[in-house]
Amino acid sequence: MGDPGANSGNYLHNSFSGTSASAPIVSGVIALLLEKNPNLTSTEISDILHNSAEKIGSESYDINGHNIRYGYGKIHLSDALALIPN
Repeated sequence: MGDPGANSGNYLHNSFSGTSASAPIVSGVIALLLEKNPNLTSTEISDILHNSAEKIGSESYDINGHNIRYGYGKIHLSDALALIPN
């Protein structure tokens, strides 16, 4: 917001990050997945999100594709949609 970006007068300043920011984004992606296939189970959705996430950061990911700082990585909508079974 504004010319310089985040400042203490808007929602971005030190408060709109982490789960506060990711929850509405992930919810929107899940809604789009369910729009494409309303019969997806919660397990299928979880698998799709985990398998389509883009790995980020310099920390290593474990054998399951998870790391302590970034979870499974950055959500990637087009890759998630491509994994939906027909």
